[in-house]
Amino acid sequence: MVRQMAYFPTPYPDELLYSVFARYHTRSCNISISQTLQDLFGAPNVTLDDLPSRLTDLVDRLPSESALTPASFVQEHTMLPYHKPFIAPEWLDTANLDAYDEEMKARVMSIAYNIRKRKDLHQTLHFCPKCYESDELTYGEPYWHRSHQVLGILRCHRHETWLINSKIAIKSIGPHHPLIPLGSKSLSDTSSTQSEFASDAKFHDWLAKEVNWLINGNYSGGIPCHPTILQYRYHHHLEKMGLICSNTGLLKKSELQRRFENLFREKFPIEIFDVYDGNFTSDWLARFFLAGFREHRPIIHLLMMRFFEIDSKEILWDKFEAVKPFGKGPWPCLNKVADHYLQPVVNNCSISKLKTSTNMVTGTFKCECEFQYERFGPDLSERNRTRFNKIVATGDLWDQKLMNLFRNDDTDMASTLGVTQSFIMQRLPLLLEKETDKLSIGDFVKTRKRHRNKWQEICEKLLR
Repeated sequence: MVRQMAYFPTPYPDELLYSVFARYHTRSCNISISQTLQDLFGAPNVTLDDLPSRLTDLVDRLPSESALTPASFVQEHTMLPYHKPFIAPEWLDTANLDAYDEEMKARVMSIAYNIRKRKDLHQTLHFCPKCYESDELTYGEPYWHRSHQVLGILRCHRHETWLINSKIAIKSIGPHHPLIPLGSKSLSDTSSTQSEFASDAKFHDWLAKEVNWLINGNYSGGIPCHPTILQYRYHHHLEKMGLICSNTGLLKKSELQRRFENLFREKFPIEIFDVYDGNFTSDWLARFFLAGFREHRPIIHLLMMRFFEIDSKEILWDKFEAVKPFGKGPWPCLNKVADHYLQPVVNNCSISKLKTSTNMVTGTFKCECEFQYERFGPDLSERNRTRFNKIVATGDLWDQKLMNLFRNDDTDMASTLGVTQSFIMQRLPLLLEKETDKLSIGDFVKTRKRHRNKWQEICEKLLR
């Protein structure tokens, strides 16, 4: 039988889970950290960090009148909400942390490992002096705010004051690591984060507010866009800024690095950019924009949005595009020989994921004229709606037009039909074979010879 605790402190708004445990340790008068961990988790050698596990064990030991749940701990007192908008939603469900299947558990563990390895928090605990005073007046004691602990955040989003470095190292919660509440007397050696960044106070105020919005924002049940969609939106803005070569489609890495450094290099301590091998290089920036599922520092995402001059709330919580990567129907028919060409008459669109590591989606659009095409998504602009990546089916109307052009020795069939020459050379032999199958043996030989000669002439003209 699980032994329940007689007391557990009520977590305060934006309180770091470490702070909650530190207050419990102080008030319980436990001699050792191991004893506190035994109370909280039923094991004296538990090791936890800002993305803790074993929350179900903790909740089972809380006083019976407690309304706290694993999900509420995760959402309101850990750093997971800070990372959540940039993690694929299919890999994360805070309401079912203890109900994952083995594949999901492995993926979540991989994500958590990458986050821990990156060290997205300050190396030491920080606090705002005005929050300290305000919390004492409101709650009778100060506490560690999680929004103050993010690496790169030097100002308080609420009071617009410089944070204080407590010099208390942020370490995993474990039997050999102290639990020190903010009101502890051991806070004698502190320093301000102001120093050489005083001239950039307004920028750091903006960044602190953005990070606080990620951590504590009320999204009203909204689902952030998929990381793949976010990457494509970034590419769209790179193109608008002239950072994509129009001829090759490649990223202009040196120019991107120059602009990015000019905007941000002097605003941060050097460690904020130590993401890949400790080097702030154009290769690092190029890797950030690679397609595919990757986890990057959330604060770097915010800087990219600032770089592109786009609002983080709009780009992350665009529910329309997140749910419908190809927008609303009806969609245009791309059968160039149809009377309704480019008109919004296609109501049938099926969406599926590509079987690749990029997590892209593909849409299959089928018109009543039997013309059917596929397009990789998501669509980034209105012009994307008038292109396709593959023709799935042509339909009788399109096939008849091709045969008529062939009989009339038309050498510009591809342009007339809105396809490539290679597609014509693939499709036409199939239609010719289908036509000759209905003939008698004698007519078949004559027709086949005539078609072969004409086909040879057309191929020679196309290849000139």
